[in-house]
Amino acid sequence: MATKTRTVEELLAELQRLARVKTSAEDDHSMSFRLPLDLVRPESKMLAVTQAVVDAMNGLEEALERDPSFEHMDKSTDTLQDFIARAWADPETDQVQQYITKHSRELLELVCFLPIEYLAIDTPATLLGLQLLPVTDSSIPTTTAPWFDLAPPIGCVAAIPVTGTNLGKMAERAQTLLAHALRVARVGLRDHNGINDRQLRFRPAVAYAFSNNLSGWRSRGDIAYELTLGPSSLDSISNGPVWTMSATPVTDIHKKADLALRWMERARFADEPLIALLYLFFALEALLGDTSEGLKADMLAFRQLVLSHVVSGGFREPNATWFLYSRVRSAAVHGEEPPPVDDAIVDSFEWAVRDTLNEYLTFASTQNIGRRGKLIKALTSHPDVPKLVDWIRTNAGNDWEAYLEKALLIAEHPTEQLHD
Repeated sequence: MATKTRTVEELLAELQRLARVKTSAEDDHSMSFRLPLDLVRPESKMLAVTQAVVDAMNGLEEALERDPSFEHMDKSTDTLQDFIARAWADPETDQVQQYITKHSRELLELVCFLPIEYLAIDTPATLLGLQLLPVTDSSIPTTTAPWFDLAPPIGCVAAIPVTGTNLGKMAERAQTLLAHALRVARVGLRDHNGINDRQLRFRPAVAYAFSNNLSGWRSRGDIAYELTLGPSSLDSISNGPVWTMSATPVTDIHKKADLALRWMERARFADEPLIALLYLFFALEALLGDTSEGLKADMLAFRQLVLSHVVSGGFREPNATWFLYSRVRSAAVHGEEPPPVDDAIVDSFEWAVRDTLNEYLTFASTQNIGRRGKLIKALTSHPDVPKLVDWIRTNAGNDWEAYLEKALLIAEHPTEQLHD
């Protein structure tokens, strides 16, 4: 049976109740914050709260983001801390309705107009319940904003009713509906004999406008900016291992490095963070993977750690690679819904893979290794493996335990364990 989603009002009432539970100095307090100025007293300037209050506040923040009446709020954390403080300081007054009255807004009911590139129509049409209009339709708002341009390659405009209190989020909801409709159309229309693949690359433009003539835009994920390089810039950066790579690699080591480089290039031009992350994992597997089954997340993260330790003397925390492979990459590749991935996560992982590529080339050069299989054997049988296993056991959590015994066995018998 589905669990009923609790409303903001219900969650506020629960947070108010928890904020008024008496605690003492001996109780475990998980967070403290400064009281509002009108509640500050010489004997009390800060308020410490328990984990139950923190959990309730976190749940409320998520509920406020989902509720269109409150989606206009930029920082709900500050307002909720104020709510907790007032509920604690004045236990006789119901703060719930005061909070709702102060922070909720009446919903706007507008139409969001989204231009579409490379999809042209002459008369109004309907696509999966969404109205599509010719660019000459008189209902499309007139705006002087330079980004809302209906010139080619714009061929039509989607008109989608939306409600909410934050125009940006309202536009995002409309864009999500349009993206789904276009995604379906690209597959469904291919059954038509007169349509070819390149005619199915229509896509939403970056701009949007509302029926109240307000407008905005959002950059695409694959946007590019000009970079100006001078001789001094190139001289200062062109001495790293990656700059030694040949356009026609000869050894197995350099062929795998070139393969990784090409996957990294695809990641750079990907317009979705998830796709970029998958390409980066393909690059990492080109460098340190093998064809063996099972515990791939542990294997890659551990080899990355050992390589970094051997080459640089340090290493990144390995759980980042482990989590992204185990939870995100594996879910996506095996047809499951992966956790959300943003640009910050991809940027951090790209940096790690870039370091691994340079360390891979450095280690192969200094050890005079020509094949990836030999390089991996050198890593997995390195005398520091037991020390690194001990570090992981102490610092990286219980999820690693199944792999660590295997890592020690591989260190003792690398030839028997590797499949390249």
